[in-house]
Amino acid sequence: MNATLGGRNNLLMRSTLHSTTKTRVVVPLVWRSSSSTLLTRVRAAPDEEETRQEQKVQQDDEPVWVRRERERELMAKEGSKDLPFGVYLLFSAMVAIAAIGSIFEYANKNPIFDVIYPDSPFYAPILGVFAITGVPTAGYLFYKAVSSANAEAERMDKLDGY
Repeated sequence: MNATLGGRNNLLMRSTLHSTTKTRVVVPLVWRSSSSTLLTRVRAAPDEEETRQEQKVQQDDEPVWVRRERERELMAKEGSKDLPFGVYLLFSAMVAIAAIGSIFEYANKNPIFDVIYPDSPFYAPILGVFAITGVPTAGYLFYKAVSSANAEAERMDKLDGY
Protein backbone atom coordinates (compact mmCIF):
# COMPACT_ATOMS: atom_id res chain seq x y z
CA MET A 1 0.00 0.00 0.00
CA ASN A 2 1.14 3.46 -0.85
CA ALA A 3 0.03 6.43 1.25
CA THR A 4 0.40 10.06 0.25
CA LEU A 5 -0.37 12.92 2.61
CA GLY A 6 -1.24 16.25 1.12
CA GLY A 7 -2.78 19.24 2.87
CA ARG A 8 -6.03 18.29 4.52
CA ASN A 9 -6.51 15.12 2.38
CA ASN A 10 -5.17 11.68 3.08
CA LEU A 11 -4.93 9.63 -0.18
CA LEU A 12 -4.50 5.88 0.03
CA MET A 13 -4.02 3.70 -3.10
CA ARG A 14 -4.95 0.04 -2.90
CA SER A 15 -4.36 -2.56 -5.63
CA THR A 16 -6.31 -5.82 -5.51
CA LEU A 17 -6.98 -8.73 -7.81
CA HIS A 18 -10.65 -9.00 -8.78
CA SER A 19 -11.82 -12.56 -8.11
CA THR A 20 -14.29 -13.12 -10.96
CA THR A 21 -12.62 -11.29 -13.85
CA LYS A 22 -9.03 -11.91 -12.73
CA THR A 23 -8.02 -8.32 -13.48
CA ARG A 24 -5.92 -6.02 -11.35
CA VAL A 25 -8.03 -3.24 -9.86
CA VAL A 26 -6.47 -0.03 -8.53
CA VAL A 27 -8.67 1.64 -5.96
CA PRO A 28 -7.76 5.14 -4.80
CA LEU A 29 -9.45 5.84 -1.50
CA VAL A 30 -9.83 9.47 -0.42
CA TRP A 31 -10.62 10.50 3.16
CA ARG A 32 -11.45 14.03 3.94
CA SER A 33 -10.51 15.09 7.42
CA SER A 34 -13.38 17.60 7.67
CA SER A 35 -16.12 15.06 6.92
CA SER A 36 -16.57 11.33 7.19
CA THR A 37 -17.36 10.74 3.49
CA LEU A 38 -15.44 8.14 1.61
CA LEU A 39 -14.96 8.54 -2.14
CA THR A 40 -14.09 5.40 -4.09
CA ARG A 41 -13.06 5.23 -7.71
CA VAL A 42 -12.35 1.92 -9.46
CA ARG A 43 -10.10 1.65 -12.49
CA ALA A 44 -9.04 -1.66 -14.08
CA ALA A 45 -5.38 -1.89 -14.99
CA PRO A 46 -4.14 -4.22 -17.74
CA ASP A 47 -2.68 -7.41 -16.35
CA GLU A 48 -0.91 -10.51 -17.60
CA GLU A 49 -3.93 -12.58 -16.64
CA GLU A 50 -6.00 -10.89 -19.36
CA THR A 51 -3.49 -11.76 -22.07
CA ARG A 52 -3.27 -15.35 -20.83
CA GLN A 53 -7.05 -15.64 -20.89
CA GLU A 54 -7.19 -14.24 -24.42
CA GLN A 55 -4.61 -16.79 -25.57
CA LYS A 56 -6.54 -19.58 -23.87
CA VAL A 57 -9.80 -18.47 -25.53
CA GLN A 58 -8.03 -18.36 -28.87
CA GLN A 59 -6.61 -21.83 -28.24
CA ASP A 60 -10.04 -23.11 -27.13
CA ASP A 61 -11.55 -22.02 -30.44
CA GLU A 62 -9.44 -24.61 -32.29
CA PRO A 63 -10.93 -28.06 -32.74
CA VAL A 64 -9.39 -30.88 -30.74
CA TRP A 65 -8.00 -32.65 -33.81
CA VAL A 66 -6.10 -29.50 -34.88
CA ARG A 67 -4.48 -29.23 -31.43
CA ARG A 68 -3.57 -32.93 -31.52
CA GLU A 69 -2.00 -32.57 -34.98
CA ARG A 70 0.06 -29.61 -33.74
CA GLU A 71 1.15 -31.66 -30.71
CA ARG A 72 2.15 -34.59 -32.95
CA GLU A 73 4.23 -32.26 -35.11
CA LEU A 74 5.99 -30.92 -32.02
CA MET A 75 6.63 -34.45 -30.76
CA ALA A 76 8.05 -35.43 -34.16
CA LYS A 77 10.42 -32.45 -34.12
CA GLU A 78 11.59 -33.08 -30.55
CA GLY A 79 11.73 -36.84 -30.81
CA SER A 80 10.39 -39.20 -28.20
CA LYS A 81 12.58 -39.57 -25.11
CA ASP A 82 10.75 -42.49 -23.57
CA LEU A 83 9.24 -45.71 -24.77
CA PRO A 84 5.48 -46.13 -24.51
CA PHE A 85 4.36 -47.13 -21.03
CA GLY A 86 3.08 -50.50 -22.26
CA VAL A 87 6.58 -51.52 -23.37
CA TYR A 88 8.02 -50.67 -19.96
CA LEU A 89 5.22 -52.60 -18.29
CA LEU A 90 5.75 -55.63 -20.53
CA PHE A 91 9.51 -55.68 -19.87
CA SER A 92 8.90 -55.22 -16.15
CA ALA A 93 6.60 -58.25 -16.06
CA MET A 94 9.02 -60.40 -18.06
CA VAL A 95 11.99 -59.49 -15.87
CA ALA A 96 9.99 -60.09 -12.68
CA ILE A 97 8.88 -63.52 -13.90
CA ALA A 98 12.46 -64.42 -14.84
CA ALA A 99 13.80 -63.26 -11.48
CA ILE A 100 11.22 -65.15 -9.42
CA GLY A 101 11.55 -68.18 -11.71
CA SER A 102 15.30 -68.27 -11.17
CA ILE A 103 14.73 -68.33 -7.40
CA PHE A 104 12.41 -71.33 -7.81
CA GLU A 105 14.89 -73.02 -10.16
CA TYR A 106 17.64 -72.67 -7.58
CA ALA A 107 15.44 -73.88 -4.73
CA ASN A 108 14.25 -76.97 -6.66
CA LYS A 109 17.66 -77.67 -8.25
CA ASN A 110 16.17 -77.89 -11.75
CA PRO A 111 18.56 -77.53 -14.71
CA ILE A 112 18.60 -74.19 -16.53
CA PHE A 113 16.95 -74.85 -19.93
CA ASP A 114 18.23 -78.45 -19.66
CA VAL A 115 21.69 -77.11 -20.53
CA ILE A 116 23.32 -76.18 -17.23
CA TYR A 117 22.75 -78.75 -14.50
CA PRO A 118 22.88 -78.08 -10.72
CA ASP A 119 26.32 -79.70 -10.39
CA SER A 120 27.86 -77.16 -12.80
CA PRO A 121 29.99 -74.35 -11.28
CA PHE A 122 28.02 -71.82 -13.38
CA TYR A 123 24.60 -72.85 -12.01
CA ALA A 124 24.51 -70.71 -8.85
CA PRO A 125 26.16 -67.57 -10.32
CA ILE A 126 23.80 -67.48 -13.32
CA LEU A 127 20.67 -67.89 -11.21
CA GLY A 128 22.06 -65.50 -8.58
CA VAL A 129 22.60 -62.77 -11.15
CA PHE A 130 19.05 -63.21 -12.45
CA ALA A 131 17.54 -63.23 -8.97
CA ILE A 132 19.58 -60.36 -7.46
CA THR A 133 19.45 -57.98 -10.41
CA GLY A 134 16.03 -58.98 -11.75
CA VAL A 135 13.84 -57.81 -8.90
CA PRO A 136 15.25 -54.24 -8.70
CA THR A 137 15.28 -54.00 -12.50
CA ALA A 138 11.63 -55.05 -12.64
CA GLY A 139 10.80 -52.44 -10.00
CA TYR A 140 12.62 -49.72 -11.93
CA LEU A 141 10.89 -50.67 -15.17
CA PHE A 142 7.53 -50.61 -13.40
CA TYR A 143 8.35 -47.14 -12.04
CA LYS A 144 9.24 -45.98 -15.57
CA ALA A 145 5.96 -47.44 -16.88
CA VAL A 146 3.93 -45.51 -14.31
CA SER A 147 5.90 -42.30 -14.93
CA SER A 148 5.47 -42.62 -18.67
CA ALA A 149 1.73 -43.29 -18.30
CA ASN A 150 1.36 -40.22 -16.05
CA ALA A 151 3.27 -38.06 -18.54
CA GLU A 152 1.02 -39.29 -21.36
CA ALA A 153 -2.09 -38.60 -19.27
CA GLU A 154 -0.85 -35.06 -18.52
CA ARG A 155 -0.18 -34.49 -22.21
CA MET A 156 -3.66 -35.68 -23.16
CA ASP A 157 -5.24 -33.53 -20.42
CA LYS A 158 -3.33 -30.54 -21.76
CA LEU A 159 -4.58 -31.24 -25.28
CA ASP A 160 -8.15 -31.59 -24.04
CA GLY A 161 -7.91 -28.32 -22.13
CA TYR A 162 -7.96 -29.54 -18.54
